[in-house]
Amino acid sequence: MALLSAEKDWKRLGELDPYYGVLSHDKFKSININDDAKQEFFASGVCHVEKVLAVLSNSYGFVPHGTALDFGCGVGRITNALAPHFEAVIGLDIAPGMLAEARRYSANNGFTNIEYDSSLNESRLRPESYDFVHTYLVLQHIPISMGEHIIRALVQSVKIGGVGAIHFTIADSRRRANVLMKNIVKTTPVLRNIGNIALGRSWSYPAMQMNGYSSERVIQILSDCHVENFTAFRVDDWGSIGLFVFFERAAPESALSPWSNPRK
Repeated sequence: MALLSAEKDWKRLGELDPYYGVLSHDKFKSININDDAKQEFFASGVCHVEKVLAVLSNSYGFVPHGTALDFGCGVGRITNALAPHFEAVIGLDIAPGMLAEARRYSANNGFTNIEYDSSLNESRLRPESYDFVHTYLVLQHIPISMGEHIIRALVQSVKIGGVGAIHFTIADSRRRANVLMKNIVKTTPVLRNIGNIALGRSWSYPAMQMNGYSSERVIQILSDCHVENFTAFRVDDWGSIGLFVFFERAAPESALSPWSNPRK
């Protein structure tokens, strides 16, 4: 039920506020956004990708140039920024409205090596398909049970010797009682409708779920997928504390770190 609710909300958000759904600032709302705001929006994606590629180079000694996947691509903020650095880029999202906007932007800006598709298309997450996999500010909006499944699929979709970067929220710096109350309101239709009206929005405006993941469980997923070489950065996103984990995928026989003493 929570998954269906999240899916419905994001499809609706993609129709109403595709840019705000990616970066929740008032200037990116559909009623406010202009050409300058769009330029700032996509420039932030270029800055993000430059930092990501620098981490990959410093941590693993190389930057891949084959096929990249941007999971939860939204309107293509990161996808378009990846395009100049890779032979092919795949952008996946659950919201048709966001994908339509992403396709328009990419076509208007001459990016011919990008392909967009629904994140529900499981064939896009076949094992060992990509040289680089990326997701940022996405998993926090997905119910944890499904999110953990997606994390596993994303890691497994990286080729042996490839790299990835996965962001997930682990905590909230605000008072726990306030966080719990907000989540209850967002997931209870009647309370959410009342809250929307109180905030001056349409009663049916979609909610953005905020879900905190267990770092231990994510590390276990990485280990299950033969990843022991990873680098993690703490991310504070307006009070939501997360980890941005960069990793290299090794073959099973060479995955163990030099400090490991596995059972015979």
